[in-house]
Amino acid sequence: MCASNGEYALYALKKTDAERVISFEPDQKLLTKLQRNLQLNGLEADPGLELYAKYLSDKEGSDSVDASFLADRILTPCLIEMDIDGEETAVLHAAAKGFLSKPGSPRLVETQSKALEAEWISILNSASYPTAIVANSWWRALIREQSVDEQNRWLVATR
Repeated sequence: MCASNGEYALYALKKTDAERVISFEPDQKLLTKLQRNLQLNGLEADPGLELYAKYLSDKEGSDSVDASFLADRILTPCLIEMDIDGEETAVLHAAAKGFLSKPGSPRLVETQSKALEAEWISILNSASYPTAIVANSWWRALIREQSVDEQNRWLVATR
């Protein structure tokens, strides 16, 4: 997951039975905030946290980690949350070769456009993950998502 300030990572570490939380945050300002939030919550040395100051990508680089690296790191059941500003499709393609082949847990993906949603459904279905669109809450008709994206929905893919 792209860690940002660490809300999802903190929640997973404090409120779930997660054995491992793998987070990626390449932005040094956000990484500093995340590390401070971990410290404030007594989690800076949590052995279940793997924090990388790099991007999750479809290739290895000096500032990126190849998504196929996750195949051996992910424990099931797991939650995979990706918000990586346009690289999700490339990462899903790389993931199809690695961690999508791991059995046993659903994948949750946030979509930002109709075209990407269709592409991701195709990728997940081709990896033998039937995919469903999570309907937005009824109140989203009254209170819109505060995102600049074309749309904001979730996909759940379960094998």
